[in-house]
Amino acid sequence: MGVPRMSDDAPASRPRSRFWLFAPFTIVGLVIVAWCVAWFVIKDRTVDGLDAWLAREAAAGRQWTCADRGIGGFPFRIELDCASVSLRQGALTAQAGALQAVAQIYRPRHVIARLNGPLQVTEGGLATQVRWRQLESSVRSSREGLQQLALIMDGGEMQVSGATPEPIRAAAERLEVYARPSPSQTDESVDVVARAAGAAVPALDAFLGTPEPANLELQARATHGLRLGGQSLPQEVERWREAGGALDVVLLKLAKGNGRFEARGRLGLDEERRVQGRLEGAAQGLEAVLRRFMGEGRAGLAAGLLGALAGRREPPRQAESGPGLQPLPPLRFENGRVLLGPLPIPGLRLPPLY
Repeated sequence: MGVPRMSDDAPASRPRSRFWLFAPFTIVGLVIVAWCVAWFVIKDRTVDGLDAWLAREAAAGRQWTCADRGIGGFPFRIELDCASVSLRQGALTAQAGALQAVAQIYRPRHVIARLNGPLQVTEGGLATQVRWRQLESSVRSSREGLQQLALIMDGGEMQVSGATPEPIRAAAERLEVYARPSPSQTDESVDVVARAAGAAVPALDAFLGTPEPANLELQARATHGLRLGGQSLPQEVERWREAGGALDVVLLKLAKGNGRFEARGRLGLDEERRVQGRLEGAAQGLEAVLRRFMGEGRAGLAAGLLGALAGRREPPRQAESGPGLQPLPPLRFENGRVLLGPLPIPGLRLPPLY
């Protein structure tokens, strides 16, 4: 019995499709192409947005210059590079070194920037120069505006020439500044935290009579926050003053050598643009300062008087003033003078800020 033969018209077996074999590579390729297209679109929008911002700044009287501007960072970042940056606004000129600003493509509203020094600012008869080892800032924004600002400087030194009666100098091993809109305020208030570690301020050394570096901290809320939208910084500060702007000091701390000082209160500017206001404080190591200004004989009397005046008020809780700190009479800033209780601090006068 023979084996049956297949009919000649039987369907032939079809070859297996290889679509699913190559599909993953095709999808990856399409994703890469789409990512590249998206990056160049975002880059073009960044350039257009930057040019529009420069045009608005120029219309407001501020001429910014980014030397040898470059936009890069492909494929995951948008990176702006300037060989140097400068600003001209009326009589004010400012110039600094190279700038690099970076934003991840998936977080374009979070910009991290690094700036090389020195920064040189001139206006009128004042010339300010700031140097640092490293300066970095972080800015988070949204459609509503600025959400958070952080600035960190290491090894900073500042000198202001042309100031009277002598140049102003200051330095700090580390400076940190943080700012954000107050979450529960509706008057454009801004919360600010600033810290300086290893600060050297010759004027403060001369006043306190001790050369040790200082550590400072400020926690405050600026009401009617500055917008920096006018023709100059003094004009914006004046607008802020006329609007009733004030600095609510949540905590001011100073530690220098064996002395410490903490205070809370409110500060502002008077009609002559001088600091005015009142701080409630506590201190440790005040005796050395009193001896310096009043001599050994009267220092004890002044310390006793201040202690009696401070004793009339309810002593601050330890959690507020810190352990070991003795309450002080109010520190008042009035008409260019600084008074501790009823006693003016000798030789200390407050000039107009602008």
